[in-house]
Amino acid sequence: MSSSPCKHAAFDSKVAVTRMEDTGQFLAEITIECLQCHRPFQFLGLTPGLDLRGAAMDLDGLEARLA
Repeated sequence: MSSSPCKHAAFDSKVAVTRMEDTGQFLAEITIECLQCHRPFQFLGLTPGLDLRGAAMDLDGLEARLA
């Protein structure tokens, strides 16, 4: 039995939107994973942490945080 590598052809995404009551701003937290192998998408190029005026990611890069 041979196992070929997953081509990551289909994805599932989750978006959680949070209202930051003190500021009136919103924050979207986005995660993506492959539907076949369930490998999480890793975001690159975003600064780790929280940026209330732009985009950031969690420390492992698996969740994008967009303000």
